[in-house]
Amino acid sequence: MLPAFALAFLLQAPVPAVEGCTVEGAVYSASGGAPLKKTAVVLRRVENRRGRTYGAVTDTSGSFALRSVEPGKYRLSAERTGFARTEYGAQKPGGTGSILTLEPGCALRDLAIRLIATPVVAGRVFDRDGDPVAHARLALYGARIAEGRRQLYSAGAASTNDLGEYRIFGMVPGRYYVQATYSNPLRNQGLDTGGESVAPTYYPRATDIAAAVPLELAAGQEMRSIDITLLPVRTVRVRGKLSSGGRGSHAYLSPRGVGFDRQMGAPRAMVDGEGRFEIREVVPGSYELVATTNLNGKQLTARLPVDAGATDVEGLSLTMIPPSDVTATLQVEEPLRISDVARADVRLGTRSGPASRFVQGRAQKDGPVIFKDLEAGEYEVSAVNLPEDVYLAGARAGGADLFETGVDLRRGPLPGPVELTFSPAGGRITGIILDEKGAPAAEAYAVLVPDGKLRSRTGLYRTAVAGSAGRYEIRGVTPGSYTLFAWESLDSAAYREADFLAKYETIGVSVKVEREGRETRDLKLTETR
Repeated sequence: MLPAFALAFLLQAPVPAVEGCTVEGAVYSASGGAPLKKTAVVLRRVENRRGRTYGAVTDTSGSFALRSVEPGKYRLSAERTGFARTEYGAQKPGGTGSILTLEPGCALRDLAIRLIATPVVAGRVFDRDGDPVAHARLALYGARIAEGRRQLYSAGAASTNDLGEYRIFGMVPGRYYVQATYSNPLRNQGLDTGGESVAPTYYPRATDIAAAVPLELAAGQEMRSIDITLLPVRTVRVRGKLSSGGRGSHAYLSPRGVGFDRQMGAPRAMVDGEGRFEIREVVPGSYELVATTNLNGKQLTARLPVDAGATDVEGLSLTMIPPSDVTATLQVEEPLRISDVARADVRLGTRSGPASRFVQGRAQKDGPVIFKDLEAGEYEVSAVNLPEDVYLAGARAGGADLFETGVDLRRGPLPGPVELTFSPAGGRITGIILDEKGAPAAEAYAVLVPDGKLRSRTGLYRTAVAGSAGRYEIRGVTPGSYTLFAWESLDSAAYREADFLAKYETIGVSVKVEREGRETRDLKLTETR
């Protein structure tokens, strides 16, 4: 035991200070390499989000210095008006950058961050008479694959001035749709405007996104004269009642057949205390009516196809379906064992529903996979994190092939468990990606796209990144016919769209993969059109 005086000495002794770190570098324009002054540079801690964040602003030479930084793991990012926010080490704006590990007293110098100039979309909005529309709302939508489904996301917004002019900026280069909407002030005050409204209109003159013209925006590009003429339309109302639910219930109309999971801008209902609803200003077309309510802590859902024409739709009745449980049993082909797929993630991806998402279950060594409280809807079954060369070979329930029908819970639970079969006989594709000069294209993407009707199965799309020698490898391929493509950068939303792939079908490389097949296909890097 320490004497009292020794203990007191230790308590009073100063704790050695941890020597801080230095992070220095510069920010440049990716086009031309000019240094960027007045750029905000931020160093954020990775493993401890409550830890201190460090920041600096670049000087006239584009240089920055962060001093007395606590040791730890960080990510460094730079952001400036007119340029896309980019992390140090990221392959593209919005991508995840490198982790900087700072040891006590270390000094990282000469770090370079290159920013890509953001594109701009500008134009005017007119009414049917050619007059400018003030206070119209503009939305810029991008498309991406999120949780296995193609979805729209908001990438920018603006409003028109008194001349009908708008300008949208700040997005990263990519493919976008422009939509204009306008709400009559009289209608907003509850006054009758004769049943005529202005349809949400996509550039240049389309009320359906399937007929819209997407914009391909390059870095720093300013695309002007993207003018939109708002289309007047005779709108109708959709009325009905929910079998369960009252205030706090929700209902909306989602367009059918547009190829997107879309809620943004969808016509929504007012639901009264007895479950009656009315959706106003509905543009004629084909929809899926989706309603949700909460009962005893569980969300009930109903769906109903609705075709809106020239007259109001009346008397709809929606039976709210409670959530269902799905049990999946696992089977394997020899020489696999159930324990070999114990770390697999079995997924049910929503084909329809109030929100697109994956419901994920971990395969257990000594039991089935159980999915709890699934909303009424359609789901696609898939599996990831499988051993090399293993693929999901079968999914059946009650004699039905779930690869064909999907897991349909729109009318309630399945009559029995889902039987999943895993096979070790997956195919393998290897090759080298070459650039336009015939040199290996390191870090390029090889994309495997299923052919024919199998393109609707999101779980069959596969990608691989080429190594330093341009070599790629895709393993565990489900037997079937595919087309291979190679791109320098990857937009997972684009390569799943039929109109995008149509530009490249003639230069894609066909490959048929057999069970345990080993195929070699060299690919030429394709310039995005």
